[in-house]
Amino acid sequence: MDTTRSSRRGRPAEAGPYTRRMARTADVAGLEAQIRTVGLRSLLPEQLAGSFPLDGSRVLLDLLPLAMGSLAIVGCGERVFAIPLTGAGRSRAGDGVFAALARAIGEEGEGGRFSVSRLGEVPPGTRERAIEADQSNDSVVVDEAVVVKLSTLPSPAPHPAVDVPAHLAEVGFHETPALVGSMTWSGEDGPLLVATVTAFLSGARDGWEWHDELLGSIADGARPPAAWTRPAAELGALVGRLHAALGTASSVFPTPRSLAKTGDVASWRRRAEDTLDDALACTDGPEGERLRDASPDIRRAFAAFGAVTSTPLTPIHGDLHVGQLLPRREGFAVIDFEGNPLQQADERGTLRPPARDVASTLRSLDHVGRIVQRRRPERAGDIGSWIADARTAFLDGYTDALEGCGSRDLFDERLLRPFEVAQECHEYVYAARYLPRWRYVPDLALPALLET
Repeated sequence: MDTTRSSRRGRPAEAGPYTRRMARTADVAGLEAQIRTVGLRSLLPEQLAGSFPLDGSRVLLDLLPLAMGSLAIVGCGERVFAIPLTGAGRSRAGDGVFAALARAIGEEGEGGRFSVSRLGEVPPGTRERAIEADQSNDSVVVDEAVVVKLSTLPSPAPHPAVDVPAHLAEVGFHETPALVGSMTWSGEDGPLLVATVTAFLSGARDGWEWHDELLGSIADGARPPAAWTRPAAELGALVGRLHAALGTASSVFPTPRSLAKTGDVASWRRRAEDTLDDALACTDGPEGERLRDASPDIRRAFAAFGAVTSTPLTPIHGDLHVGQLLPRREGFAVIDFEGNPLQQADERGTLRPPARDVASTLRSLDHVGRIVQRRRPERAGDIGSWIADARTAFLDGYTDALEGCGSRDLFDERLLRPFEVAQECHEYVYAARYLPRWRYVPDLALPALLET
């Protein structure tokens, strides 16, 4: 296969170091045969592999040879995939491919359709370990110094995963790991973000795991409920500082504030209704029956959007939950600005109401409670009270931090409830597409939310 030829999903590659290396070193025909033999689906992350049909022929659009393997850009129908490969199949942490990808990003420049940007030092080593968490991308720690994240489904650049960290660094917000570099690949519709390299936060814990352990210890009587409300207040303050920073002008976002109009608010309601319709269509069994019974109350909650005729907009995180807020000795840090995996392409990078981030974070605190509740159903009443206390602490910390930054006007509380209800509908869709075992969480959380 001539990888410099034109294809339906990619323009002809220009001569460059990666293209020339590929011509000398890559067994393109062998890789094509490998993809056909093992099947494209088997080369995708487990959480992503069964989330959509793979229609159309598989086309190897481009290839970046790396030490111990390669990075393949594969087209399938309307989708483009970035897949790390070794001779044995999909690359895993320990194969050395992600460390080599980091080094390629450290060699700032362009080659063919691949382009890299380096903002910091990339370690020269090869030690790799996977980040064990449910995710649709691959994240690998290299030399305990950086995290290499490969976007299995590359998204159009410019991209918030690059722009937001650059903006935050410029305005002085440092409670997030520094962006070290990034790689894009240019298809016929423009560049796609393929990978990022960020600084590794030594000593940080997975946020879901940490909150689960903490609330579990409270449910077992080992710690008092205040042990959860205190960090909830810290989380709220962090998100408040984040939103104030996102609303501060920089060379990246010179006009980071705007006002939504009636038409914008109406579009949020339509998307919430669409998400509910999707959730109803993809949720069966007893959970689906309960969701259908609740749908009139859900639609009434969405009617609250109609009371809002104007509200502040800024850049936001877009997929904020406790898993993105990592506890560490120095306090919490916020990570992963690439946005929601179910987010529509026209939303990525747009200005949106900060209440969306607040709603999704509050929902995640509730979801931690439901995870513990499933193990300890006899403590359901107590867990409900602890969730309410954590919610109050988070909102107090959040509004106090906004006030201290002179940005209290960014938070429109009228939007909180409809966005929270919409987030629960999203959880049903997420479970159906990516993580079926998650379905019980919104099934437990939604009734309590609708009662408030």
